[in-house]
Amino acid sequence: MLGQGDNESDFATTGIAPDADIYSYRVLGPYGSGTTANVLGGIELSVEDGMDVINLSLGANVNDPLYPTSVAVNNAVLAGVTAVVSAGNSGRDGLYTLGSPGTSPLAITVGANDVPLVFTDFTGYLDESFSAGLVNISSGFDTDFDELEAGEYGIVYAGLGSVAEFNQVDAEGKVALVARGELAFVDKIANAKAAGAEAIIIYNNIPGAWTHP
Repeated sequence: MLGQGDNESDFATTGIAPDADIYSYRVLGPYGSGTTANVLGGIELSVEDGMDVINLSLGANVNDPLYPTSVAVNNAVLAGVTAVVSAGNSGRDGLYTLGSPGTSPLAITVGANDVPLVFTDFTGYLDESFSAGLVNISSGFDTDFDELEAGEYGIVYAGLGSVAEFNQVDAEGKVALVARGELAFVDKIANAKAAGAEAIIIYNNIPGAWTHP
């Protein structure tokens, strides 16, 4: 049961459906890869399990209302299930850019758009011989960047930012340096906060500019 608002999180909230039962069907593998057969199996099993609503945040780069997953979503809706499907992840605009099964005529297909964002950026210095451009991607409304920028902090390396890696270092009052990858940013940040770090720097784990968090 989720959304009860009685867990230990700092941001516990009573949800809009606090008595809902949430089922999760893993149909994709690492990095979002998977097979059509697995997606079909997940849709079929959710119907057999009596789900009222199924959410599919996935899609193929195929714009075809008769694609197998689109047909499966149609059948699920005809069986009494409300299907909510993402419009795709390609970021394209224009005609015929929906990805299946978002092309299902009976699904509720949801897309999104974004707007330009302004990020706080500044320069961090390790010593006189090394500096790096830093861009804030996550902070609270009460964050005082002037105080952070003016301060001097030790840096501790915490690998990928897992709980186990933070348990092996002393991050209290320091800036945690972790690599991008494996864990979601929100988890890396939460682990750094729990370890007492003043801030966390996440660096790119592959060559080239960091174009997407």
